[in-house]
Amino acid sequence: PPTCTCSMSFPADLRTLAPVLLAVVVAAVGCSDEPPAVEVGEGRMPASAPAGFPVPAGAEIGATMVDHDNSVTEVAITSTMEVDQLIAYYTIELVGAGYVVQRSEPSGTDWEIRFRTGDLLGTVVLRPSAEGGSTALLRLNTG
Repeated sequence: PPTCTCSMSFPADLRTLAPVLLAVVVAAVGCSDEPPAVEVGEGRMPASAPAGFPVPAGAEIGATMVDHDNSVTEVAITSTMEVDQLIAYYTIELVGAGYVVQRSEPSGTDWEIRFRTGDLLGTVVLRPSAEGGSTALLRLNTG
């Protein structure tokens, strides 16, 4: 019966390919001008948040997350204000900044304010903080 012999030739030293492959991978990955799909931060409002978005005086910006693929920005804000004061603050300041408040109502133990301006939709969820004061969880959808 006929026999088949197959032969494959490989470079004598595969180590010679390693630098070339590494250079190709670095060039493909490292030269992108695209931002990462998700960016996390802390301590300041992300650039994706509208300029001048209302933040109470003395409040601290906590964790932030920007999901570029889904056009979502989330920001945790802590304030010494009580929840009732923070509800009044955001209701007044959002309208004063040109946002339309679509809904402001309790949601379980939290208070949720939904607002919009142009293509931007947002929510601020307000809740009491265990340490006193309150937390505002801001979610902006620009897509």
